[in-house]
Amino acid sequence: MAFEYLDLADVLLIAEAVLDIPAEDLARAARLELAESALHAPAATFGGVEF
Repeated sequence: MAFEYLDLADVLLIAEAVLDIPAEDLARAARLELAESALHAPAATFGGVEF
């Protein structure tokens, strides 16, 4: 079974809709490296097998 994970653009667009703040402003103000790390964690694999 293959999953489709959210990427940073998806998260920024969701945050824009919820917070009513433009995604461009959120991208400048947020610590995107932390968000990106959190987004990649669920897709982690070991030996070709997802955790």
